[in-house]
Amino acid sequence: MASHADRPVVCFLEIDDLLMTASREAYRAAASAFIALDRQNIAIVLSSGQTYRELAYITRSLRFWHPFIAEDGSAIGLPHGYFSTGIPDASRGFFWDVIDYGRSHCLVGDIVSAVARRLEIDVVRLSQLDTAHARSQFGLADHLASRAIKRSYGDVLRPRDDSEASMVRLIAALQAERLRCTRRGRHLFVVPDQGGSRAVFRLRRLFLEHCADVQFVGIATSGCAGLVPAVLDICLEVGCATLRTAAQVVADVVNEVRLFGTSAVGPVVTAMAAGYRESPGAQGLRPHQH
Repeated sequence: MASHADRPVVCFLEIDDLLMTASREAYRAAASAFIALDRQNIAIVLSSGQTYRELAYITRSLRFWHPFIAEDGSAIGLPHGYFSTGIPDASRGFFWDVIDYGRSHCLVGDIVSAVARRLEIDVVRLSQLDTAHARSQFGLADHLASRAIKRSYGDVLRPRDDSEASMVRLIAALQAERLRCTRRGRHLFVVPDQGGSRAVFRLRRLFLEHCADVQFVGIATSGCAGLVPAVLDICLEVGCATLRTAAQVVADVVNEVRLFGTSAVGPVVTAMAAGYRESPGAQGLRPHQH
């Protein structure tokens, strides 16, 4: 049995609020911090509402080469040959294999359009915009906008009036149509309900099958942990200002987990939360209640 210090760690990381708006310069500045995590045997798995194309670009920019979960569980991206055995239900892409869980974007778009008409709510849909309007309407970084509008499974939308009442009505109606809705700020990420946490469970199982004595951590920085909480040993939600700080939070959490082990998770997480609340780089760290 490996010691706590030797155990590899898989971190399911939801940092969409940072990734969507970060500049190319921010990625370059943060890359060294993420490379350091890789060297410590920490695999970063981005669990995100972003598209396959966005996440493929982001992982290259941050210079780590691990699986990711796209469009809130609609698909898993796997680097070619990442696991020692082939994955029979994965389709082969140029650099990545893809495991699909979602319906096609067109079917989801039809449902969104029909619901919006029925409720008489005018919505702005990311997939219907050009790159320039995607940047201005959804606050996307320039280098991601062209990739964000090419959605394979779902859509991102907001009521044109930006009212809470319209958003609540949209969510209720879309959920009644068996669509998964995740709010991130003013925007609503809508995807099929077939994937979701199944993608996290599947990746967790693949890691357990191929890595000895692996441990799992989940961290979210956007105030919306998405798919992360339900299936991990530890899940924290933390406010953090930069990509580099996010990588440092991951390192700190993993170091504590390796030092004390899962039997001491409660006290460790509580102590870390108190420390981060006082730090300039992160506000409001709190344990996620399973």
